[in-house]
Amino acid sequence: MSTLQAYGDPGDLRQAVRFLRAHYGRCRVAVLGIGTGADLLLAYLGDTGSSSGLLAAVAISPLYEPEKLLEQSPWPIGVLRRRALQRIVAEHGGVLCRAGYSSSSAASAAVDVEGALSATSWPDVEQKVLWPACGASSAAQYWERNAPLRDADDIATPLLCVSSADDPAVPEWALPMDIFQIDPQLLLLLTEHGGHGGFVAGLGCSSPTAPRSWADGVALGFIAATLDFTSRDGRLRKCATR
Repeated sequence: MSTLQAYGDPGDLRQAVRFLRAHYGRCRVAVLGIGTGADLLLAYLGDTGSSSGLLAAVAISPLYEPEKLLEQSPWPIGVLRRRALQRIVAEHGGVLCRAGYSSSSAASAAVDVEGALSATSWPDVEQKVLWPACGASSAAQYWERNAPLRDADDIATPLLCVSSADDPAVPEWALPMDIFQIDPQLLLLLTEHGGHGGFVAGLGCSSPTAPRSWADGVALGFIAATLDFTSRDGRLRKCATR
């Protein structure tokens, strides 16, 4: 990959949906995202609004508001996040130096690899690695352009979010409950157990089959129910116009 993209830039997903719509015009498209992929899906839905081209969407274990987590998470979690990003920078430093970012909102700059690797705090790493993604000059400016829920009010596609109260990456206090209380098209399935993207059934059982995530089945059920509802609604509208 020669051109990198910012955290909240849904450009690749937009192109993928356009491709499917162009080559399979009669098909109905639904998207499932997990973790940071779920955040990208949220950004896409808000960015495209009623023109998303999707029948339904499911987001499993999204971070929702990464900036809030970065600011308020306990100290050990912050250190682990910083070191994880530094490992990625160390592994792909050559590409980061040469490639630059793709950004539709502002001019991008090169990643300061050496500065990122020597940083001792998350804000320093963020400034050296993430801000160049969109030419941001501050953390507030960066997240204004990249927060997954920055355009949540514009989401017009039926959306199911699946989260767990014991998610170590997204504690229950970080869930944006107000959004789900306001918009009837946005549904939240909050379970007591499931971890981050896990939701595994069958652990510790003597079943001959390997444990599987039950969240996949819930996602497919939601998509099928949405398809059935929209199909019936379309038939009723046709009957009403005859």
